[in-house]
Amino acid sequence: MTTPTSQRTLKKLLIGDDGSTTLRFKGASQMVTARALEVQRDAAGNPIYICLDRLIHKPQETSLRADTPDDQLASVEVSGCIATEMHLVWLH
Repeated sequence: MTTPTSQRTLKKLLIGDDGSTTLRFKGASQMVTARALEVQRDAAGNPIYICLDRLIHKPQETSLRADTPDDQLASVEVSGCIATEMHLVWLH
């Protein structure tokens, strides 16, 4: 029997021109870093798909709560077993 876990909250997402990606989760003292292997953007320039070079989500996670005050990120779906794929939804 598995016990449900609370959904982690993404507080910050930064993608550098070189693909370096930094994520901060609520309650975590350290940022998570990875390299974006692929980034797809919408017409407004917001990332809608990010493939990272490693796993940043936990095995049971399928989504992250978004609480990024600097932008209009609504939700993040995560998947992958070797690398994390992120599907981002933006408020417009």
